[in-house]
Amino acid sequence: MLKVFTRYLNDVFEQMIGQPRSASVSLLAVEVHVVTCAAKPLSGWLMRDAIQSCREACGGHGYLKGAGLGAWRANQDAALTYEGENWVLVQQTSNFLLKIWPQIRAGTIIESPLGSVDFLNEWQEILRARFEATTVQELCRPAGILRMFQWRACYLLQQTAQALEGRLEGGQTKFWARSDSQVFAAKDLAVAFSEHFLLRKFLDKVASCSDGGLRPVLLRVFALYGLFSLEKSLGLLYQGGFAQGAAPGQLIQRGVLELCAQLKDEAVALVDVIAPPDAVLNSTLGASDGRVYGRLEQALFGSPYGAGRPTWWADIVGWKQFGLQAKL
Repeated sequence: MLKVFTRYLNDVFEQMIGQPRSASVSLLAVEVHVVTCAAKPLSGWLMRDAIQSCREACGGHGYLKGAGLGAWRANQDAALTYEGENWVLVQQTSNFLLKIWPQIRAGTIIESPLGSVDFLNEWQEILRARFEATTVQELCRPAGILRMFQWRACYLLQQTAQALEGRLEGGQTKFWARSDSQVFAAKDLAVAFSEHFLLRKFLDKVASCSDGGLRPVLLRVFALYGLFSLEKSLGLLYQGGFAQGAAPGQLIQRGVLELCAQLKDEAVALVDVIAPPDAVLNSTLGASDGRVYGRLEQALFGSPYGAGRPTWWADIVGWKQFGLQAKL
């Protein structure tokens, strides 16, 4: 999902820098900036959580140096603050959306080069929508999933604007009003906006797929990511009145489980598609040949510490003697 979206943004950027400077190119540059300011934190947070889940799934083996997960996590932590702190970075996306909101609310039709904000023109109709699916099959329809993401983005935009206006009317400075609105509203708004655009572009890619056997698998991946994200936003869907009663939440959770079961047989192939080469991954647990125990044994016996004592062994054996001596 993110790989497709990243390639799309890279293609857009290359086309943009190859064009002569004009008003349309300037608008495109603004939109690319708005989209990437939310997409970068979103991808960073997803990667952080994915690495942690993988580490926990591997149990104690995940801590081994040979597993490589520690190195991946250390590298990823730095990515969370590239270009600045992520909460500040997404504020540039939410600020743009809040800037165009009065025009949209007044009925002005907003069109952008990439079309990332065009759905906001239908905000009133979108906010009138309610959860209607009664089966997992209905729930997994791409149009329905996109509609739920549009509703989430429109609702958060409306709520963030109201929260900001209320704080300004209450006497807060512009800085503190934006800062306080960021915590529970604007940050989620930027993420919701980015996820909707990500899903839409992935769906465009699936539509262009000529392989009839691959398309259903990609649609399941699309639905799984969509429901996975919506499940984390269930509170918001109920808070805004989009969902009522226990059925919507239970159906979304059942959909996630059923999609996981449907994708189980395709999991290895999907991983092979997106995984880096073994030399880059550098992991005894994640090699493409699947020889986990053989590679663990090779790493243990191949280590310089595998068959001998470390230089600090005496300090550990004689800890009573050395540990009770004051160093002052």
